[in-house]
Amino acid sequence: MTVVMVFCNDPSQFLNQLASSLVWNPELIVLFSLRADLDHNAVANHNVVQRSQYITLIRPSASKKSFLLYNVRHSIFDPPGANKTVLLLVGMWDSQAYKHKFKQPKRRIDSFRKVNIDLASICYDFPFMYDGPNNTCPGAAFDMLDILAAKLDFTYTWQDQSTDGRWGSKENGTWTGMFADLLYHNKSIIINNIELTLDRQEAFDMTYPYFSEGFSIMLKIPDPLPRWRGLLYPFTRQVWVYIVSMAVVAVLLFTFVMSFMQNFKPHHKGFLQMLASLSNQGYSNEVHGWWMHVWMLTWWFMCYVLCLAYTCNLVAFLTITVPRKRIETIDELADSNVIVAMENYGNYVPEALRESSDPSLAKIGARFDLYEASEWDSVIKGKVTKGTYAVINGQSFHYFYRNYFNLTTQCYFMREVLYPSFVVYYLRKNTPHTELLSENLQRLVEAGLVGKLYNKHMMKDAPPDQDDGLQALTMPHLAAAFILCLCLYAVATLCLLLELLTARRVRQGKNTFKMETLFVG
Repeated sequence: MTVVMVFCNDPSQFLNQLASSLVWNPELIVLFSLRADLDHNAVANHNVVQRSQYITLIRPSASKKSFLLYNVRHSIFDPPGANKTVLLLVGMWDSQAYKHKFKQPKRRIDSFRKVNIDLASICYDFPFMYDGPNNTCPGAAFDMLDILAAKLDFTYTWQDQSTDGRWGSKENGTWTGMFADLLYHNKSIIINNIELTLDRQEAFDMTYPYFSEGFSIMLKIPDPLPRWRGLLYPFTRQVWVYIVSMAVVAVLLFTFVMSFMQNFKPHHKGFLQMLASLSNQGYSNEVHGWWMHVWMLTWWFMCYVLCLAYTCNLVAFLTITVPRKRIETIDELADSNVIVAMENYGNYVPEALRESSDPSLAKIGARFDLYEASEWDSVIKGKVTKGTYAVINGQSFHYFYRNYFNLTTQCYFMREVLYPSFVVYYLRKNTPHTELLSENLQRLVEAGLVGKLYNKHMMKDAPPDQDDGLQALTMPHLAAAFILCLCLYAVATLCLLLELLTARRVRQGKNTFKMETLFVG
């Protein structure tokens, strides 16, 4: 859109009324002044005028016999109180000389022309920026900005902390943190890892997304199951129930059938033969009849599969720690008793959780807790490591967070990410250089430099390689076998005592009861 604004008095009041409109953003604006004694530099320097990419001023000369033509430079990145002129004289207006000027292609903004940009930043945003030696602030964000600065001809200065110490969000209609610095403290760009949201999109200019990230949730790794129960781990509880049920039914049914088909034999041998197959042990008893061959063949095959599966899994479960089920989704977290917490640095997440229409998110938000930076040690080491708390933070920063507290072997990140979004640069609304910055930032993405620089800084704080975990079997690994052995020997001893007592009573003629009668019927 092209706008020609003709005025004979100071248009500041009119421009101030336009300042509240975010729609006013003409690509080309021509300021046509009819008075020579106005402060044209102030008019051209008005923030509403400075929104346009191409600005031209025409005003009467001092003699009022001709008009002067000026190009207007952008002063959006000038430091406060610089009072530099923005009017660049082109020459006297000549209708013949300039009649084709506006029909020619306009020269687009292709650089920042050596300006110095003040960044609204917080140097605690690993791996995008973090504290370095000698009061430096290295990071992937500054590496990318250095490339852009060399290409687009600008320098920059950064700040260690925002003016109010907050990260940045909209609270009661007012922006805080880095966004407040951008709007109220003459900062120009935010390059921190700040996800794109609807209210931020409406209030600020942003570049094309160059990264995607969300908020991860860190929880304590559940304590492993007791090692002495290792004999039970190869099968789940449901499988054990099926095996026991099948064994009871098959053994009883086989014994019952044999009592009719072969009533002249002691059928406790068939009973023991079925149980021996289940434990993968042989039993010297002949099988007669085709029906018994088919029956036992099916049973033997079933027992072979079960014994083989159990033995193979037992090798692993005797040496590998068996973990409990982890919380991996938002729904599982909401149904648990874990309290979710976050550092109180002015992020939008706590309010978004409390006001969420999603039942699980609202449930988490209802018991959400905020803690101050001074409470880090007590929350992380005292509550998260005990399993009562989980903490939220940016995905990338959370890796640093976990490594900083030496929690790599104690905590894990939930698989589901909260509020995934895009990461962009933020500028004041209608900044004419936004498109130029976006295009060049996108080239870094397409060239793979963003990912390379990100990994470069992430690698520095990656946790060290762990050992291979090989270890000799210890008593806790095999405790179940010894316990089971003692229990079975106790049962065998009871059986021996029962048989001795029965045999003694038979010899004395006091009891003619025999074990075979249990199976003959």
